Amino acid sequence: MKRHLLSFCVAVSLVLSTLAIAPMTQEAQAISRYTSTAMSCGSVKSVVRNEGAVILRWSKSGQPMYGRFVASSGYCDPGERAVPASVPSAGGQCTVKKCKRCDFDRRKGMLGFRPFC
Repeated sequence: MKRHLLSFCVAVSLVLSTLAIAPMTQEAQAISRYTSTAMSCGSVKSVVRNEGAVILRWSKSGQPMYGRFVASSGYCDPGERAVPASVPSAGGQCTVKKCKRCDFDRRKGMLGFRPFC
């Protein structure tokens, strides 16, 4: 009986240590980078929609600018949601989405909380 219990404990330990290490061995998913001012607004929206999340770069008053833009809140971290944001494109300003951390207002909403994003 003790031998079976010991074998079981070793097996459980092996499985748990494998599960703990597995996420660390996965490759980081690369995120594409684009220069928004070299693209039409339609192209900017298309790459964001098709890739889910991208880095868009542009220049403002000679300073390099960049940001992470997403297709939906599913690409945001917990506690964030996708909100409209404007980036320059070859044809003018273009509205896409970026992740923003939500604060909570205790006065309204489900369970007395309302997210402010």
